[in-house]
Amino acid sequence: MRDDALTRVHRPRAGAGLLPVIVLAVLVLGGIVLWLGSAASDRSAPESGGPAPSAPIPDDATTGDDPARLGTPRPRVAADRSALGDLPRAAGVNEEWERDEFEPTAPVDAGDPAHHDLRIELDGQLARLIELRRGDDPVARLALAREILATDEQHTALTMAALNALAELDPAAAVEEISRRLAARDPHAADRGILSRAIDTLARAPDTVSDAELTGFFEQGGADVQLSAARALAQRGDDSLALRYEEHWIDRLANDDWHMRVEAVQRLSMSRPTVDPAPLLPLLDDPHDEVRLAALSVLGQSASDPAVLERIRLLTNDPSENVRRIAGRLVERMER
Repeated sequence: MRDDALTRVHRPRAGAGLLPVIVLAVLVLGGIVLWLGSAASDRSAPESGGPAPSAPIPDDATTGDDPARLGTPRPRVAADRSALGDLPRAAGVNEEWERDEFEPTAPVDAGDPAHHDLRIELDGQLARLIELRRGDDPVARLALAREILATDEQHTALTMAALNALAELDPAAAVEEISRRLAARDPHAADRGILSRAIDTLARAPDTVSDAELTGFFEQGGADVQLSAARALAQRGDDSLALRYEEHWIDRLANDDWHMRVEAVQRLSMSRPTVDPAPLLPLLDDPHDEVRLAALSVLGQSASDPAVLERIRLLTNDPSENVRRIAGRLVERMER
C-alpha cells in the first residue's frame, strides 16, 4: 500500500513533459521572425552600406525646441547681401562706409582664387581712398592723386577724391585736368559731378582759378559745372555767369514737360542764397502737383514778402493733400 502511494506521488501527470518543448518552440520561432525582419531591413538599405540620408528640413519648418517661438516659421537667410536691399548711409565719411563702396554686390566663392585677387584689389582701392582723403603727407597724397588721374580710372569715389586732392594741393594742375576732361566731352554721367566738386574746392581758396578759366568751365560744362562756376564767380562779386545760368532755367519753367519744370525750379533754388520769387509765383497754379510742391519749397524761403505769403495761403485749399499740408506749414512759419 505504501509503495503504491509513493508511486502515485512521484509519477508525473499526463502532459507535463510537453511544456518545456512548447516553450522552446516559441523561442525558436521568435528568433526566426526577428532574423527575417533584420534581413528585410538590410535589403531596403542603400547598397553602399552607409546610413540613409536624413530628409532635408524645409525652409518653413517650425522651431519647436524654443517654447517662446513654438510654431513660428524658421527665418529664411538671404543668399547674398544684395537681397537685403539698399541701406541708408550716415552723413560724413567713415571707414565702414568707405569699405562698403568697394564691396562686390554679387555673391562670390571664397575658395575661388579669383576671389582672393578681388579682395586684394578692393582693399587696395580702399587704402588709396583713405590716403587721398585723410593722409597726413601732402607729397604722398599729391603723388597718389596724379597716379590715379593718369590711369583715367572711372571709379567715381577714387577719381573724385583724387581730383579734389589735386585742387587742394596743386590748383594749376587741377585747372588743367578739369579743362582736359571738359574738352574731351566725356559722356560718363558721374564725371560732371566729379568736375563740379573740384571747382568748388578751387573756389574755396583765393587765387587758384581765374575768372577767365571759370568762364571757360561754364561755356564747356553741363548744368552741374555751370552752377559751380557761376557760384564761384559770384563770390567774387561778378554775377554775369549767375545771370546767364538763371536765364537759362527761367526759360524752362514754361517747358511742356513737367519734369523739366520741376528741375528748373530746383536748379534756380541752388543758384543764389535767396531766389527772386517773381518767376516762380505762376507755378503755384501749375496743373501738376509736383510742380506746385517744388515751387512751394523754394518760395517758402521768402518769408518777408507779403505777396508770396498771400499766394501760398491760397494753396491751403489746394486739391492735393500734400500741397495743402505743405502750404499750411509754410503759412504758420511765415506768420510767426
